[in-house]
Amino acid sequence: MADCISESGFELILDLDSAFGPSYSINLAGQNEALFFEVSEGCEQGLIELGLVDYSPATRADYELRYRQLLIAQDCLHQRGVDLPEPPSLAAYVDSGGDWLPWDALDPRVLTPQELSDHHRACPQ
Repeated sequence: MADCISESGFELILDLDSAFGPSYSINLAGQNEALFFEVSEGCEQGLIELGLVDYSPATRADYELRYRQLLIAQDCLHQRGVDLPEPPSLAAYVDSGGDWLPWDALDPRVLTPQELSDHHRACPQ
């Protein structure tokens, strides 16, 4: 997606220090915002056509896989000394539509931006 957008002439800025892992921001200064959204939609459609993006509803198997991945991240954060509440049960996670992330318990009012970033890098989403 990033390559597609930048190849269309928009400047992307890679942020490796984001608290949520690597991310991009887009510099729209002096550029047509409507054109950016048109390019972005076209790039996304290309990824869908290639089968790299799928917006079909998650299956129970999808939720179970994601839940196991989140439990690994929860354990990673716990091993790093982060005090976390107990995760929901698998049934509760599935019933909620996957509405739980262990990183939600990281309080940016207590942790510094560097600590948040370190936790996200060590225990990626």
